[in-house]
Amino acid sequence: MKLIPLSHKGKIFAIFLLGAALFFSLALLAKPNPQDFADARIVAPAPLVKKAISENYLSPNHNLIQPKALKFADQKYLYVFDFNTDELCGYSGCLYVVYTGNGQRVLSLYLQNNLPNTVKLFVADGKQNGYPCLGIAQLNPTSKELIQTRYCYQAGTLIPVFQQLLEVKP
Repeated sequence: MKLIPLSHKGKIFAIFLLGAALFFSLALLAKPNPQDFADARIVAPAPLVKKAISENYLSPNHNLIQPKALKFADQKYLYVFDFNTDELCGYSGCLYVVYTGNGQRVLSLYLQNNLPNTVKLFVADGKQNGYPCLGIAQLNPTSKELIQTRYCYQAGTLIPVFQQLLEVKP
């Protein structure tokens, strides 16, 4: 196969195409997947992040905390904050707190994040009263069964309304 040398304009065009491809690849990598936890400062409004930190982390060093967050949207938003720090994790797991978009805390749970790679800790699971319902998966420590509990918004809080066993696909 014979290679044809590129002209000056051809080289510039090839460099431009390579640069554009690199730029778009990096942009896609930088944008968090809406199903994955990301830096809370990117996912949630700054006043809500500040409120979540101040209400859930009492250490004088709370300004150093960088929680992660996950956003669920329907007509209204729910934000799940992951406080995976030494101070807020223990035998029962790590603290996860759910807030509405207007700053109302609607759920606080200690959860284990020891799930198979194919299972998300939090998933959208329908809607109720204008808010998304959340499916929260956990392994039963005694039976090793995977259980998902559906939490829906009612009377100013998220309440458990349904549990089901999940099949894990290898």
